[in-house]
Amino acid sequence: MNWQVTTPGSIVFEKEEPFCFLFPIRKQAVLDCVPEIYDIAADPGVGAAARRIRNLPQRFYEALLRQ
Repeated sequence: MNWQVTTPGSIVFEKEEPFCFLFPIRKQAVLDCVPEIYDIAADPGVGAAARRIRNLPQRFYEALLRQ
């Protein structure tokens, strides 16, 4: 779940309505991770997919405004 609060005010969750998920992870498991960084442009397919995904929110909002 991701909640994005975009306006000031109150948020109300009804009784027994789920509002978050907890996923416990041992701290050491996170500390043991070693990130690998790759240039997204090195794989044309991945780069094209990333560009399509990057534009989806903007296209969604533009479609909403046209309604």
